[in-house]
Amino acid sequence: MQNPLRFVLLGILALIWGSSFILMKEGLKGFSPTQLASLRLIIAGMALMPFTIKFLRQMRKSDWFPMAIVAFCGNGIPYFLFAFAQTQLGSAFTAMLNSLVPLFTLVVGFLLFKVHTPRAKAVGVGVGLVGAIVLIYTSGAEKPSNVWYGLLVLLATICYAISVNTLKARLTRFNPLATAAIPIGLSMIPLLFYLPLFEPIDMFHLSKQAYVSLAAISVLGFVGTAVAMILFNRIIQLSSAVFASSVTYLIPVVAMAWGLADGEKIGMWHVLGLLAVLTAVYLINKKERKLYR
Repeated sequence: MQNPLRFVLLGILALIWGSSFILMKEGLKGFSPTQLASLRLIIAGMALMPFTIKFLRQMRKSDWFPMAIVAFCGNGIPYFLFAFAQTQLGSAFTAMLNSLVPLFTLVVGFLLFKVHTPRAKAVGVGVGLVGAIVLIYTSGAEKPSNVWYGLLVLLATICYAISVNTLKARLTRFNPLATAAIPIGLSMIPLLFYLPLFEPIDMFHLSKQAYVSLAAISVLGFVGTAVAMILFNRIIQLSSAVFASSVTYLIPVVAMAWGLADGEKIGMWHVLGLLAVLTAVYLINKKERKLYR
């Protein structure tokens, strides 16, 4: 019998991560993309530091490599890619592209982890790629250079897919809190040196807007990163990597609501592209319990 708790956690996670894009948008009003991503990870890492120290004792030599993959593919690299992408893309549109995570989770699972892929799921990958092309093409409808920023989001979703599969294949013996705290702590370490050396922030002489942006980044770091990663990893343990990544069904809905409230324009081609991606996600998740036996 499938645990109904996974659906509750999935809904909470969708609300948190669906709101993350508007928080990034607000954070970029007062800080650079690298400052935003660095502060996000440092705040999350500091919040989880007591747990990181506790769970490091459980690490075996063989755990360090997969944990490092999760650290940089599941946290470090995507956060910087999203921050740079949102300097040119709206929060709702970025969330739409983020819906490709389940598609790449399946592809990475098949290519690197030898997960069986039924024909219907292969069709889903094809449909999803069509949706991705539509979304990325429409991102450059008004400003052609935006296509490159759309590709940054695409790369971030591939990183997430690698992280998700690594978690399910190599790290399920860990407590969900451990697989949230340790990777975030690892990805935070280089930023503790980078930020003060290359982009120092004078916390005592910030503008009014910068303080508002800092508040948004703090929520993004603590709730949108630390708390959300614990929930996400718990869902993986209760179900599968593909089910957990299907949180992206709901994230665009939340993000679109925030985007519309903030005055972002969402066109018909955006909606059609998103529908294609979500159709692909449905095909990919159909009878997903047969995966990862």
